[in-house]
Amino acid sequence: GNLEENHSEKRDIRFLWQTLKRCMVGRM
Repeated sequence: GNLEENHSEKRDIRFLWQTLKRCMVGRM
């Protein structure tokens, strides 16, 4: 349903955010 899709989208964004933070930490 729509609710499940939204939850999946949130999870993907969270995963991308963690990857971005890891990249920033690696650059420092």
